[in-house]
Amino acid sequence: MIKTVELIGKLNFIRDFWNHYVLEYQFCQKKIRFDDDIKTNYIGIIFGYFDDTFDLLSFSKSNTQPNFSYQISLLQTIYVQQDFIEQMLYIFKCRKDGDLIDKSKLKVNSNYSINREIRNELIGHPIRMNKGQLISASLFGYDTTSFTISYSRYHKENNHNFEHKKEEVSDILRRHSNFINEYFDIIIQKVKTILEAFEKNLDDVKRFLNNKNFESLINILSIKYESIFDYNYNYEPNNLKLIYSNREKHLRYKNLIDKFYFDLVESLTEKIESTKHLQTWQYISKQETFVEPYGSILKFIDIEPESTNKIKRSYQYELSKLANRDFDSFNFNSEILKSNFSENKLVIDELNHMKNHFNNEIEYYCSYYLLYKTIKANS
Repeated sequence: MIKTVELIGKLNFIRDFWNHYVLEYQFCQKKIRFDDDIKTNYIGIIFGYFDDTFDLLSFSKSNTQPNFSYQISLLQTIYVQQDFIEQMLYIFKCRKDGDLIDKSKLKVNSNYSINREIRNELIGHPIRMNKGQLISASLFGYDTTSFTISYSRYHKENNHNFEHKKEEVSDILRRHSNFINEYFDIIIQKVKTILEAFEKNLDDVKRFLNNKNFESLINILSIKYESIFDYNYNYEPNNLKLIYSNREKHLRYKNLIDKFYFDLVESLTEKIESTKHLQTWQYISKQETFVEPYGSILKFIDIEPESTNKIKRSYQYELSKLANRDFDSFNFNSEILKSNFSENKLVIDELNHMKNHFNNEIEYYCSYYLLYKTIKANS
């Protein structure tokens, strides 16, 4: 019986690397094959196929499926999974003994070739011809069970004499399990090599923060850490450059740039730590050690009880409504804030600026973040 839980754990590790690194960073894309075909993300279909078919490999003595239909499904599933492993090895540019792993390398692996030959004889080419001449003919035997594949074969190598063949399902599954585990491990090792290089890349980016002018930093991030630009609309490179050029004109622009630097450092630090952690990933039975690349760490802190007369209103609800940039909601909630901060000139000015530039995302959100910071500091 194949331990599908282990295979699923390894597949999930590879899939999460793809989703959180390959699809987000050019640096990682350049370490694998990422041509126009692969950019269609057809590897997602491969991942999905494994998800849908691993259950077929969970053979047990309680299996009650009709013998022929189960054996055909099993052999065909193994065949397709072999092909998809080959595709994954190609995409990740995996090597063994210094050479790229291709079909010719897989064919010398008995865990691959024996199962493939059984499938080809019974399903792919039950009657095999070459230039009009019969090579072999195979047919399932009536004594096939859930545990044993029995078939008759007439092969040219045996002068087309009758041969009765038997294959234990447990042996087929053992070979396939060894095959998938071997090449999943090779892919995972390649992933860890990429992660190690990516960690060094992030360390380089962190060193650039205080040594490069702003435009140079943006250009470096565009190549080495482009995910930061997806944090919010104002972090789009051209928007950042425009805001930076206005930083001396008003506090709202300087505040946005300060926020960008803060978010960048926080994001880099977290990404470096999660990338470092992933390099030590190993599957442990009954426990998944994988942590999402962006982390999901819960911190529990003791909160001292406060007397009711010290509790201040946070205005989080009103601020969240302003963040949505809905005109009716803005009018309603901005009036609440104005009435509660009527003596705070900065709050009033930024709310007016947001209203006057409601259709200008850059201006609106530069004011919003300064407003948010000011209200939080005074509530």
